[in-house]
Amino acid sequence: MNSVEFNKIVKRRCELIETVLSKKEEEYATDNNRLHNFYVAAELLDCTPPEALMGMMSKHVYSVIDMLVANGIDPSLFEMLIKDIFRDSKELSNKESSKKGKALTFEHLDEKIGDTINYLILLEGMLRKYIQYNTSSEE
Repeated sequence: MNSVEFNKIVKRRCELIETVLSKKEEEYATDNNRLHNFYVAAELLDCTPPEALMGMMSKHVYSVIDMLVANGIDPSLFEMLIKDIFRDSKELSNKESSKKGKALTFEHLDEKIGDTINYLILLEGMLRKYIQYNTSSEE
């Protein structure tokens, strides 16, 4: 995939992000607070709002994993990854909170959220090429 094709995917994805987040704000935001439902879910689930958000987000992550597995990606890769993530988080939660890692900063937040979004956009580009190849070879 060349740079022009990839840049079109990035631009399209950014436009879709803005459209979807605006639409969801109208649908879910209460008292002009788009995060309201995560705070309510946190109360209902007796957890923090970020934990509630991550729980809801996991549905979407697993949908992407299911999509990849349905198209021939080895599911054991995800099983190992998920087990490692849960093992590591349990180990961290059993240690003193001061040893959990570096303090959260805006720079660190930008990097990690950006990396996640960027990798999903890279995956989208890869899968669009895959769909395009498989669709054109069937005709």
